[in-house]
Amino acid sequence: MEKLKSAMPYYYGASKESSNNIRFVIEMQDEIDGEMFAKAVKLSMSRYPYFCVRVVSTDQELFLEENKKDVVVAHTNEPITLGGMDANGHLLAFSWWGNQVYLDCFHGLSDGAGYLPLINTVIYYYCRERYDSNLNPEGIRLGGEAIPEEEIKDPYPDSVDDSIKPVGRYVRKPAFDLRSAGLCTPGNPFWYEVQIPEDAFMKYNRSNDASPAVMIGVLMARAVEELHKDADKPIVCSMAMNIRKTLHAMTAHHSLVTQLFLEYKEAMKKMDIREQATCFRGMIMIQGQDENIWQSVKGNLKINERIHAMPDMKSKRMMTQQIVESCVGLDTFKVSYVGKNHMGAAEKYVKGMHVVLDMNRNNMMIEVSAVHGWFHLTFQQNWAEDVYVKAFLRQLDKEGITYKAKEGQPIKVASIDF
Repeated sequence: MEKLKSAMPYYYGASKESSNNIRFVIEMQDEIDGEMFAKAVKLSMSRYPYFCVRVVSTDQELFLEENKKDVVVAHTNEPITLGGMDANGHLLAFSWWGNQVYLDCFHGLSDGAGYLPLINTVIYYYCRERYDSNLNPEGIRLGGEAIPEEEIKDPYPDSVDDSIKPVGRYVRKPAFDLRSAGLCTPGNPFWYEVQIPEDAFMKYNRSNDASPAVMIGVLMARAVEELHKDADKPIVCSMAMNIRKTLHAMTAHHSLVTQLFLEYKEAMKKMDIREQATCFRGMIMIQGQDENIWQSVKGNLKINERIHAMPDMKSKRMMTQQIVESCVGLDTFKVSYVGKNHMGAAEKYVKGMHVVLDMNRNNMMIEVSAVHGWFHLTFQQNWAEDVYVKAFLRQLDKEGITYKAKEGQPIKVASIDF
């Protein structure tokens, strides 16, 4: 059995109320052939044995062990409960409906950067079977090839050198909270999708010295400020950062993400959008330095120690819940973008992709995907009202950015059972 190291709180904090699960939705150009899709999943999983695991619970601790049962592939658009009998004990499951395929998966097992290669492999095998038996596999991980040790091994260290000191770190503080002070009614999670042409948006970003994630963060901060000019706390964008580079493990499959906090400071409100983007980029450069990432890792190791110190599973779960609750309220919204997903030759058969997460403890999260010439922005929120999405769209209008907006839908994310 394998001991948990990275992302340990995701496991001990998982519950029916807060599953810590992710749902990837990939929209294909044609209706799915279920038999071909199931075959593609089976071929793909042989390349990713480290995703074929189940959680084992003792009286005192959780472990991972190999799971030889088949990964479930179902004909449904409803999420499949992970970890229990419905998923054969697995922490991921595939399904399909109409022209969409779904991957429901546990965030503790991996993150977006870790799951995307698996998705790309499945889509490649499916499109090879469905459309072109000679489809070019360049850039795709295939079954039968050797799996690098770096991809398998958990890179999380047992300790961090005390000589590593933080550099200009951001002191976290309570942020303006949309749930308690916003123009919404929490408790009814919804998501809205906004699509922006990739080429045009990249040209706009380059002209304003910004990356897509930075610009989305700036635009959303301006949207919130438009509606809450008298906010009593700062508007803070929490941005997900992949820490694999710092850990020298670029292909590790584990959940390896930290959060950077980009405060929309009072002085920034008088700046033009290019200057605001420069400010956010500067915050990312400072907070994202290796020394500061190591401090984040050190903090997570201390959290792991606190959880381990609890004598039984009940107290471990209670401790984890307290730790998670202590982190609530430190941001106004989140932005997560792992970069363009290079799907290779199969991408021409893909119309789009969006990512939805469990929103139980979050304000608003904007998940960003870039597929087949479009940025897909998924606005996820713990309420149904579209007031903040519309405010964001007004910012796009002001900047002359073309987009397509879709109607909102209730958030569907798999529950957990382990």
